[in-house]
Amino acid sequence: MTESGFITPYVPFERKLKDSIYKLTDEYSLFYSRFIKPAKGFDKDAWQRISSGSSWKAWSGYAFESLCMKHITAIKRGLGIEGVYTEVSVWRYVGGKDEQGAQIDLLIILPSDLLSSIFFCGFLVHLSFI
Repeated sequence: MTESGFITPYVPFERKLKDSIYKLTDEYSLFYSRFIKPAKGFDKDAWQRISSGSSWKAWSGYAFESLCMKHITAIKRGLGIEGVYTEVSVWRYVGGKDEQGAQIDLLIILPSDLLSSIFFCGFLVHLSFI
């Protein structure tokens, strides 16, 4: 499934290959499994109902993340670091009993003596229907 592009392994920052996080990265499969398969049918207002729900907003953010991961070269070009060696990773902190965990889904890591920067890429959903 990895070779076909349906799932993609990501090795967390400062971790080993055995700690890889596997994500379903085929956008149509994600959309189908979340919205098409569970639907009992569609009427003329179906899309408006789907697109105003919190699950669609969450899926949209995930789809945005997936597209960013697939277009690292263009992101690096936009940041002006296309010709600089970088490592692409994810970061995850597994919380404990009394603390919350955290995850950053895209890290572009530059050599430490070159630049210390954190780039945040976010997705905002704002829909207005007249």
